[in-house]
Amino acid sequence: MSNSPDTPAPSPPALPPVALWPLDVLKRHLVSSDAHARTHALAMALQPGAPINDCIEPLIAAAALNLDDARALPLVAVALGSIDPARATDALRDCLAGLVSGMHPLGVRIFAAHALTRHACMPARAAPEVAMMLLLDDESARKIALHALSPFARQFAAQIAGAVASVTPEKWTSEALAALSKSAKADAAARRTVEAYVMKSLAGQPLKPAGIAGYVALAELNSGGAGLVALGAIVKQATEPEHLEAALNAIGQLGEIARPIARDVADRLLRADSLEQEQLLCRALVQIKAHPGDIPFARVVNRIASAPDENVLPHCMLATLHPKDFAHASVIVKKRFELAEEPLKAALAATYKILTQIDLIGGATAAGSK
Repeated sequence: MSNSPDTPAPSPPALPPVALWPLDVLKRHLVSSDAHARTHALAMALQPGAPINDCIEPLIAAAALNLDDARALPLVAVALGSIDPARATDALRDCLAGLVSGMHPLGVRIFAAHALTRHACMPARAAPEVAMMLLLDDESARKIALHALSPFARQFAAQIAGAVASVTPEKWTSEALAALSKSAKADAAARRTVEAYVMKSLAGQPLKPAGIAGYVALAELNSGGAGLVALGAIVKQATEPEHLEAALNAIGQLGEIARPIARDVADRLLRADSLEQEQLLCRALVQIKAHPGDIPFARVVNRIASAPDENVLPHCMLATLHPKDFAHASVIVKKRFELAEEPLKAALAATYKILTQIDLIGGATAAGSK
């Protein structure tokens, strides 16, 4: 008999637990002459509870044995990154440095860079390779590279500068310029040098990608300054949606550094001419944690009351930035809640709770027992 539409489907049977390999078996197969056996061993090494911390030397050997194996080499990088950082050796770190090389597939480089982050290290020979990853087309690779390199940006300033200088400004990325600004931020002379170089290189460049990436770098370098003013001007004046979106994403990336231009973002919110634009503007104001006086209260309340469902939540997020200042908006939130369907209903209930410390249940209000 078939289940009725209202009858939940039976749960699938639980899979049997994977039987872990003993340490000696795991070590032996990691360096097997058979490629299939090595790949199987790598998969077993990554099982929860596997004795991977005692397999550092076989894993390093496996890296050399699997250089031409597109399936196995990423597993090696993941396994090396899974070693307890307290057990990591210089040989392990050097192996990871080799795996971030441009000679390897991108997936291997990404896993290796992530492993370097986990081990809180950046071997000298890895730095130029990771710096070049900041310029790749793949955004996730760039972000992982920036995360790995940021704690060591000052130490490897020359390698970062070399990567940026190796391409023309139209190929700059926000991650590469962010690393460049981090490398110079602690030294006044270096800051002046980087600022002059970026400003000179930006002359005649289009806003996207080079211009906006450059302004972000300058803003990070100086914790605001001319770069931030330029981003605010783009928000106020941009007529191309892609330029506005890029500027707002950049402002959100800067976080609280960009708070001084919150009023520029808020003024543009008052002029938003599409739902997508409205969402981007609200998100940017949340990301920079705009002060209460910079958030257009009347607009926010009006949109909570009247916006399409998908645009109510961004305005609720703005209201909950400063619950005391927006407490009066709770009346409007409750009215919208009473008319809303899920999932918006749950979001409105959460907003109401933040603003008033009172739970909304169904269509009723529960203040709790006193």
